[in-house]
Amino acid sequence: MANLLQIVYTDGLHRSEEEAAMVKVSVAKLMSDWDVMIANVGKDETLRTPQVEELRRQLLAARQKLKELLDEQNHLEGLRKGVTQQVQVTKELGFDVAIKLRSAIRSHHGHRYPGLTSFRMRPIPQRSRRRRQEEESQPPSEAGPSGPDPASRD
Repeated sequence: MANLLQIVYTDGLHRSEEEAAMVKVSVAKLMSDWDVMIANVGKDETLRTPQVEELRRQLLAARQKLKELLDEQNHLEGLRKGVTQQVQVTKELGFDVAIKLRSAIRSHHGHRYPGLTSFRMRPIPQRSRRRRQEEESQPPSEAGPSGPDPASRD
């Protein structure tokens, strides 16, 4: 089944991943074809005209320029990968430092400080006065958080 992912090139053409791979292969094939043509034009005595020699020189110059550009493209790809790794490491470092800074801010101001919102942190809200009064007015139950007191059985 053909892959439906499309790649848009700067020339506006849409190509599938298979076609994109063929573009890379076709560059190598293109350069090979140019090499054969340049070599064989130089060997054929009947093609030693000024017009053909000028075209051969232009093709040789185009091939050299293409090779330089491909080398630069490969170099830049390597740089891009290196920079991507540095970006990832820096993001991880920044993430760790941000956690430490948030902790220091909370520690300094407290978890209920309303100004935490200016640091994009949510403060723990104050309990309502009514709720506190209800908790204080209720007598503590005989059964604590872990159940009845085992010493009171006897």
